[in-house]
Amino acid sequence: MARRLAFAVVSRFFLNNVNTNFMSTLKNEMLRNWTPMRVIRLLLGGMIVVQAINEKNILFGVLGLLFAGLAICNLGCCGGGACSSSIKETNNSTEFTYEEVV
Repeated sequence: MARRLAFAVVSRFFLNNVNTNFMSTLKNEMLRNWTPMRVIRLLLGGMIVVQAINEKNILFGVLGLLFAGLAICNLGCCGGGACSSSIKETNNSTEFTYEEVV
């Protein structure tokens, strides 16, 4: 009984304090910025889920749901762009210095 009450209080507190800006950002991320690669990832995840249902393989189905979920949420290895490399500026000067070697 005490566990249920504690869970109800914590869940009510969490649900009342959810930032609506976060929820709208999450909804916009799921509905916009669909690239061909993201669609391919979603289709492959769906195909894995269908194959798992045909083969009655739970582990394969979980893997397919994971792939489809990553495509829907636009996540991946670098989904947030945290591991992107920076562009190094180069000097495009055409001046060369030559040394005479004897």
